[in-house]
Amino acid sequence: MDHGAHGMIMYFHEGGMIHGFLFKDWMLHNSNDHMKAGFFLFFAAFFYEGLKVTKINGQIYKKNFEVLEHNLATGKWERRREGILARIFGPGHIGAAILHFINVWISYTLMLAVMYFNTWLIFATCLGFSLGYFAFGWSKDRKTGPE
Repeated sequence: MDHGAHGMIMYFHEGGMIHGFLFKDWMLHNSNDHMKAGFFLFFAAFFYEGLKVTKINGQIYKKNFEVLEHNLATGKWERRREGILARIFGPGHIGAAILHFINVWISYTLMLAVMYFNTWLIFATCLGFSLGYFAFGWSKDRKTGPE
């Protein structure tokens, strides 16, 4: 059975023409095209790390589902515990769900990109992840849980 008939190289390589890189009409013909794709993957991975840290550190994940409200009758601030529907359909959880969708979409796109086995594209993606973690990961609140 000939596995090479589909035109995709199934081993690590440093170049070559790639037809339909992530999109049908995105062709990588020469080193300039590969460099543009590498920059795209670098910034996508960098942005991915920033989104991940934003989702973890932001006010989106509240551990104690309490809300501060100003009581107009007494003029004092009071704590009130939110109900489950308010937590599920609240702006914080909806925002977290949207960020999670974007996060998953970027991660699967990057996974598909590195499956072209192009050494330089894999390197650009890993460099983007690493520098993104370097730029954003220091601010992670370790009390919120694992990545």
